[in-house]
Amino acid sequence: MNLRWAALIFGLIWSAPALADEPVSDMICELHVWGGGYPTRVAKSNALVKVKVDPAETDLSNPLSNASLYSPINRARAWSDAELLKLMPSTGKVSIIRHSELLDFDKIKLKSVKSRLSASTAPCYADLVIANIYGIFPNPDFQGLLVDAIDGGNRLVMDLWMQRFDAANTKPTKFRKKNDAPLLSFRVDRPSFAESMADASEKILVAFGEAAAKNQNRK
Repeated sequence: MNLRWAALIFGLIWSAPALADEPVSDMICELHVWGGGYPTRVAKSNALVKVKVDPAETDLSNPLSNASLYSPINRARAWSDAELLKLMPSTGKVSIIRHSELLDFDKIKLKSVKSRLSASTAPCYADLVIANIYGIFPNPDFQGLLVDAIDGGNRLVMDLWMQRFDAANTKPTKFRKKNDAPLLSFRVDRPSFAESMADASEKILVAFGEAAAKNQNRK
């Protein structure tokens, strides 16, 4: 064989991508985290319900406003990487992509989703969506810090949905669950309330991950 051709072939062999033989544990996995809602809808008053909106509470530039604190995008951004990584079974590298745009549920129905929510082609891929978030305050006057001791007290509620595409499967594994966690009264000072919301949303993520793992083990 001509030495020049031999060197060329040898170089092509070593430069060829080896993705086909890459072990699943070494693959790059992607976890896409989304907030969902209805960005084009505006709350309106009617004969039964009177909607009164405080402009200060809709100010997204204020991190302590209700609009910022209850923003699913902000809540997803505040989740810790350590707990998010527990949602992925791979022992390989996981990239967490937090999306800044809101999923429009007038256009995307989670019940009928059959494909990835992003254009990613990563062989190991998952979407995690905050489908809803709200607070319940049956005892708004309680402002103590021992919120865990109150049964049925002030709560943060989050509805989470996840789909995961593993390397060997083209059909995703889906899981959805609504969880809640203790929350301080909205009447406490705003920094304390914001800290309480961050703690509650983290607890909800942990509970969701544990429930998703148990559900997967039963299959």
